[in-house]
Amino acid sequence: MQGLSLLHFSHCNENEITISLHSMVSEWLRMRLDKRLQTTFLNAAVSHLERHLRFFHHSDHKARQEGQAHLDTIWQGVESLNLGDDFLEACITFGIFYQDQGRLKDAEMMYNRALAGAEKMSGPEHTSALGTVNNLGVLYKKQGRLEDAEMMFNRALAGYEKAYGPEHRSTLHTIGNMGILYRDQGRLEDAEMMYNRAQAGFEKAYGPEHTSTLDNIVNMGILYHDQRRLEDAEMMFNRALAGYEKAYGPEHRSTLDTINNLGVLYANQGRPEDAEMMFNRALAGYEKAYGPEHTSTLSTINELGKVYKNQGRLEDAEMMFNRALAGAERALGPEHTSALGTVNNLGVLYANQGLLDDAEMMYNRALAGYEKAYEPEHTSTLDTINNLGALYVNQGRLEDAEMMFNRALAGYEKVCGPEHTSTLNTINNLGVLYANQGRLEDAEMMFNRALVGYEKTLGPEHPSTLSTVDNLVNLWT
Repeated sequence: MQGLSLLHFSHCNENEITISLHSMVSEWLRMRLDKRLQTTFLNAAVSHLERHLRFFHHSDHKARQEGQAHLDTIWQGVESLNLGDDFLEACITFGIFYQDQGRLKDAEMMYNRALAGAEKMSGPEHTSALGTVNNLGVLYKKQGRLEDAEMMFNRALAGYEKAYGPEHRSTLHTIGNMGILYRDQGRLEDAEMMYNRAQAGFEKAYGPEHTSTLDNIVNMGILYHDQRRLEDAEMMFNRALAGYEKAYGPEHRSTLDTINNLGVLYANQGRPEDAEMMFNRALAGYEKAYGPEHTSTLSTINELGKVYKNQGRLEDAEMMFNRALAGAERALGPEHTSALGTVNNLGVLYANQGLLDDAEMMYNRALAGYEKAYEPEHTSTLDTINNLGALYVNQGRLEDAEMMFNRALAGYEKVCGPEHTSTLNTINNLGVLYANQGRLEDAEMMFNRALVGYEKTLGPEHPSTLSTVDNLVNLWT
C-alpha cells in the first residue's frame, strides 16, 4: 500500500509515528465497517488524536496541515454517527487546536459543542462549563467581537465568584482577561482597575513572586505603555523579568516574552540600540528553545524589522520582514494572521520607500486575508483599511482615501469606541485629508474632535495631542 501511496508513515518525533490513509482507503473502511465497529474505531481515533494535538504546538506547517486533515476527517465521522456528546473534553482540545491554526469558526463550533454538553451534564454554573465560557471569551476577543467577549467573561466571572469566591485563581485570571479586553476596547481606566484588582488578589493568595502575579504585572506594564506612562511600564517589565528569571530561568518563554516587551518599549522611547539589544536577546532565546520558525521567533524578527525601518536601515528591515514572512508561510500557511501581519508591515515599508504600487499590493493581500480570517470589523482589518487610506492620499486618490478612512472610522467607533486611540488617529487622518482638499471647516471639526479625545485619553502633553494642536495652528496660517 505504501508503494501505491495509499498508506503513509511520518515520524513526528523519535518515539511517535503517524499513519495516514489515502481518502479512498478511509472511505472503503468506513463503508465496510458496521456501525458498532465504526464507533469503536472512532473512539480510539479521537482519543489518540486528542492526546497527539495536546503536544502539537511546535510542529511545522506540513504537520499542522496533516493534523487538520485528520481532525476534519475524524470529526466528519463523529458527526455522521451523532457521537459529538461523547467527546466533550476532546472538543476543547480540538477547539484550541483550530484556534491556533486560525480556523476561528471551527474553534467556535468545538467550544459551543463542549459548552452545550457541559451545561446539559452539570448545569450552566458548573466550573467545567465556566472554563469553556472563558475560552469562548478569548476566542471572541481574537475575532474582534469584543461585546460578545465581554458577555462571556462577565458570565465566567460571576460563576467563578459564586463557585470559588473572589480570590480563587480562576476568578482572578478571568478578572485579568477582562482587563485585557477593556484595554483592547480603549477603556484604559477600567482595564487598570481590573488589573489592580487581580494584582491584589494574586499577591494575597500566592505572594509577590508567583508566576500568576508576574503575568499580571506584565499586563500592567503593557497598559502603562499604552497610556504613555513609559517609566512605569519599564518598572513593571523589569520587575516581571527579575521574577521570571528567578522562577523559571533566563530561557523560559515568559522570560523571553518580557525581554521582547522591553524591546518594544525601548523602541517607542526612541532607544533603538537598547531595543535592538533586547530583541536580539529574545530572538536568540526563542531560536534555541523553539526553533527558527516558531511564532515567537518570527514575531521578534518582525519587531527587529520595525526597528531597522525606523532607523532608516530599509534594506535590513526588508530582509527581516521577508525572513519573518517566509517562516510564517512555511510554519503556519500564507493566510495565517501572523503571515498577514508581516505582509502589512512590508506594505508600510514599501510605502516609506515610495514603492506605492508594491505597498498597495501588500495591503490588499493583507486585507483579503484578514477579511477571510476575521470578522469584517476586526481591528487588524481596520488597521489595514486605514493604511490603504494613507496610501491613496500619497497617490493623490483623495476620494478613495476618504472612503477608506470613513470605513475604518465606522469600524473603530463600533468595535473600540469613540475615544480609542485608533478611532482618534483615523479622525486626525480625515482632518489632514480635508485640509489637503481645501475643506478647512471640515478639517477643523476633525482636528478638534481628535484633540478632545487625545487630551482625555492620553493627556495634554502626549505627542499625538501636541501633533493635533500643531495641525489646528497650521490650518489657518
